[in-house]
Amino acid sequence: LHGIVTVVRARGSERIGDVIQDQRHVLQATVNKGLHQGHVASEILPPIVLPHSVAGSTPQCLSLFVD
Repeated sequence: LHGIVTVVRARGSERIGDVIQDQRHVLQATVNKGLHQGHVASEILPPIVLPHSVAGSTPQCLSLFVD
């Protein structure tokens, strides 16, 4: 998983924290199905604390590096 960038987008009433949680589930399912255990990070997308103002009505984008 070295060097992979995950782009998280939140639009409208979506909270970016919810989108990040959904993305974690997708990545974990991918890891469980096809990647070698030796290459799997112990925690994918560590918890991120963002100010409440991020969850506004304008589109938000957050890029996260997984190592």
